[in-house]
Amino acid sequence: MTVVGSVTQYEQVIVTAHMDGDFDKRGLPNPLEVTLYFSVHDGRIVQLIILRNLSGT
Repeated sequence: MTVVGSVTQYEQVIVTAHMDGDFDKRGLPNPLEVTLYFSVHDGRIVQLIILRNLSGT
């Protein structure tokens, strides 16, 4: 995972990243870009949502 952007406000973190690795990439864009939405409370991740970015496909 290569982070290409991030935003933090209060206890919310949004990270945009390019994903790579040893997995079946058939039908996926190159690079595969995802956005990770973290909710943090008391220094711990309490929620994580991962979405594939569809722009450019």
